[in-house]
Amino acid sequence: MADVDVTFGQDGAFTLSWRTLRPTLEGTLAPDRLKALAGVAGEGAGLSPAQMAEAGITARFDHQAVAVILDIPAGLRELRGISLDRRMEPPAVTHGPAGLSGAVNLLGSAEYVWKGDTGSGNGSGRGWGERALLVDGFVNIDGVVLEGGGQVSSRRTGFRRTDIAATLDDPDKAVRYRVGDILPPTTGYQSSVPMLGVAAGRVFSMRPFDTFRPAGGREIELQTAARVEVFVNGRFLRDLRLAPGRYRLADIPLVPDGANQIELRITDEFGRVETVVFSSFASFDLLAEGVSAFGVAAGFVRGTGQDRRYGTDQPLLTGYYRQGVTPALCLGFEGQVSRRGWPLGPELQTSSPVGMSGG
Repeated sequence: MADVDVTFGQDGAFTLSWRTLRPTLEGTLAPDRLKALAGVAGEGAGLSPAQMAEAGITARFDHQAVAVILDIPAGLRELRGISLDRRMEPPAVTHGPAGLSGAVNLLGSAEYVWKGDTGSGNGSGRGWGERALLVDGFVNIDGVVLEGGGQVSSRRTGFRRTDIAATLDDPDKAVRYRVGDILPPTTGYQSSVPMLGVAAGRVFSMRPFDTFRPAGGREIELQTAARVEVFVNGRFLRDLRLAPGRYRLADIPLVPDGANQIELRITDEFGRVETVVFSSFASFDLLAEGVSAFGVAAGFVRGTGQDRRYGTDQPLLTGYYRQGVTPALCLGFEGQVSRRGWPLGPELQTSSPVGMSGG
């Protein structure tokens, strides 16, 4: 319901003011139809019912109700998106990290041997065994997080450090940068080995309310107001009450790495029931159309001993890139370069009504 200026002629014919009619149609009429009507109206005073009819819209004036009635077919209405995954709804209020923060954790342990070998070199007997103290923590300064720690033990002399690394996150781009003792981001058949170096990669968990992987979806067109019940794999998901129009039901939560059966049970205002059943395949290996994932790292591989020793004789460069071409097709490339070899190769992941395939 909205106010629209109407001009009547002597013959009873009327025209609708485009200036007041356009805000009423915005958000209801499909953008291409709205643009076409704007071209017909031009600089004129308004639109006649005949001009509206050429665009597929019936306009009539109800003298009793003193109102203009517009009949817009469902196929001409704007496509509206409805997310069916409640987890995608962000909280009303969010708080960013503090400019300065930190934490330290201490874990101590002591072993007392009642009978047996205490490990002290004195043979079997009763007494204290290994005593150890582990410390780890982090400090955050304007988004740069430095993590590290170490351990002292009665069985070893000196302080033995654990991994030390600095991390910087870019939530807007969902990219994480790291330098120090790291595990490189990998995919497919790449090996992930501890190394001293630098790395960058996309981490989708930074954007928990965005969709980066293909989700089940379906477009429906309702000629009348209707109730739409959604079932996934036989389990009830949502109950929607929708006005006439075109809708895109998106973000249907699917079981990954398998087939999902989705059922839409549509009951119109006259009690007629229509059931739409379709299958959708989901996989963690697929990306939504236009979404990319990558990871790259360079550095030196850690030795096999317990001490964190790195030699310049074991350099490693590793990386991958994957691109969602369509909701059912993902292409990419991966490779690792070291003195042991150069394993390089393309990557393809696809889904079809038959199932998932790729390599």
